[in-house]
Amino acid sequence: MKTLKTRLLSVVGAAALAISVPLTAVASWSTPNSGDVTYAVGNILVEASKILALVNIDVSKVKVVEIEDVLTGDELVQVKNNLNNLTTQLQLIALKNNLNNLDILNGNNILTIGDVLSNNDVDIDDVVGTQLFSDGNLLIFSCKTCKLPPPAARRPLPRGGARRRPERRHRRPAARQGAARDVAPSAGPPPRSPSLGSAGSAGAPP
Repeated sequence: MKTLKTRLLSVVGAAALAISVPLTAVASWSTPNSGDVTYAVGNILVEASKILALVNIDVSKVKVVEIEDVLTGDELVQVKNNLNNLTTQLQLIALKNNLNNLDILNGNNILTIGDVLSNNDVDIDDVVGTQLFSDGNLLIFSCKTCKLPPPAARRPLPRGGARRRPERRHRRPAARQGAARDVAPSAGPPPRSPSLGSAGSAGAPP
C-alpha cells in the first residue's frame, strides 16, 4: 500500500514531466543554441511541412536568429558545408515558398514573412532553417555569410559563356557527278558551211 508521501511524490513527478516539454521549448526559443541550429538545418523538409500546415501565426511568436550569433567557428563551417549540398538547397526552396505563403498576424494587420525579416535586417535568401515548437513559437534561422546562388545558377557554364543554339545553315545541293557545268550563252548559232553541190554550181570555172 502506497503511503501519503509516496503519492505526493508521484503527483509532483507527473506534474514536472507534464511541464518539462513546454519549459524546454520556451528556453530554446528564448535562447537558441547550436543544437537548435543543427536540428533546423538537418530537418528542413520536416519543418517545411509544419509551416505548410499553419494557417497563420502571431508576430509575437516569430523570432529571427542569425546563426553567426549562436555557433562557434567550427560549428559554422560545418553548417556552411551542409548548405553547399544541392539537396539541401532544393529543400530550402520549398521551405521559403511555404514561408512566403504564411500569414503573420499583427493586431488587425496581416504581415508577410518579408515584412518580419526586413524588420530584422534579413532577406528571405538568408533563411537557412526553421524550428516550430509545440507551443506555437517559431524560430527562423538566417545566415548572412552563407548566401548561395540558386541551384540552377551554380551549374558550370561551357567555356566561352552561355551555350548558344546552333544556327541552321542552308547549303546548296552538290552537283551530281558528271553533270554539265554552266556555259556562257553564245551570240548565235555557228555559221553553216556551204554544201559541195552549191559550191560547185556557183563557183565552178567554165
